[in-house]
Amino acid sequence: MRTNGAWLIATAVAGLVLTGCPRPQAPTATGGGAAAKGRVIPKPTEETTASVELPEGCSTSPDNEAQPGEAGYRMVHDGSGIEFVWAPGGSFTMGTSKEELTALWKEWGPAYNSMPHEGPEEDLQSFWRETANTEAPEHEVELDGFWIARTEVTIGQWRKVMGSVPRQEYVSKAEHPVTSITYRDCEAFCEKLGFALPTEAQWEYAARGAEGLQYPWGNDWDAGKCQCYVGGHEYEYSAPAGHMKDDVSWCGALDMAGNVSEWCRDWFGNDTTLGEGRVVRGGSWESEALDCRGASRHYEYPDSGYYLYGVRPVIELE
Repeated sequence: MRTNGAWLIATAVAGLVLTGCPRPQAPTATGGGAAAKGRVIPKPTEETTASVELPEGCSTSPDNEAQPGEAGYRMVHDGSGIEFVWAPGGSFTMGTSKEELTALWKEWGPAYNSMPHEGPEEDLQSFWRETANTEAPEHEVELDGFWIARTEVTIGQWRKVMGSVPRQEYVSKAEHPVTSITYRDCEAFCEKLGFALPTEAQWEYAARGAEGLQYPWGNDWDAGKCQCYVGGHEYEYSAPAGHMKDDVSWCGALDMAGNVSEWCRDWFGNDTTLGEGRVVRGGSWESEALDCRGASRHYEYPDSGYYLYGVRPVIELE
C-alpha cells in the first residue's frame, strides 16, 4: 500500500508495540494450512445451509441466483439500500504460516518495495514484516452463519443514513465507497441501523472460504481482477462499489481484494478489549499483491479517518 511518510512512521513504530499478538477471537493453531497440508476443512453443514429467515426490515434481492440459506443468497436492507449476502457457518483455517509469509515476501517483496512512498525502503519492508507476522500461526476457526454487505458502503448510502459524509479525498460520486470515516463513525453508522462491524474472523472467512484461498477468486494473483495499484484499470482511484465483478468471493462478496480497505471490530492487540489500533482488512486501490490477500491484516487508530478506509457491515443472527 502506498502511504505518506508520517502515517508510515507512526504505523511502523506502533506496529513494533502492537504486532506479534494473537488474534483476539481466534483459538490456538492446530496445524498448518489446509491447502498446503492437504487437510479437509469441514464444509457448511445441512443445518447451516437450511433456509434462513430474513432479518426485520430486509427483503429478498430481485437478482438472486442462490437459494435461501445457500452461500451468496442476497437480501436488501430496505432503510439504507445496502445489499447483503449470506455466509453459511463453517470452519476454515485463518492466518498464514511463517514459512509461507517468507515465501510470499521472496516472490512479491521487490514489487512491494517499488511502490512510491516517502522514507527509506527499509521502513516499508519492516512495516510489512511486522504486520504480516501477526498472521501467524495458522489456526482453525468455526463460525456461525452471518450476513455480510455485498460491497463496501457507498457515499450515497452513508449520506442517506447519516445525513452527510466526511470530505472525500479523491472521489465524491455517490456510487463509490465512502472513505475518510473513523472507526467511531462506523460504530455510529452500524448502531443506527442495527448492524455490526465484522470481526476479522468473519471478514477473512467471507474473503477466503473453507478452502483458505489467497484471494477471493483463487490462489493465483491477477491484478486485473481487483481495483489495485497495478493492472491498468479504468478508474484512477476507487471504482464504483462492486464494479470489479471478478473480485468476488465464495459467498458473493465483492471488492474484498481491492478498491478500499475496511474497518473490523477487533483490536490489534493482546486482548479482545485492549489495544491501541483497530484491525483493517482488505486491499485498496493503492495496494499490491501482498496486501490484497485475504489473510493480510493492518491496523489504524480509531479516530483516524484515512482516505483508503471504508466499511462493510454484517448482520448477525440472534
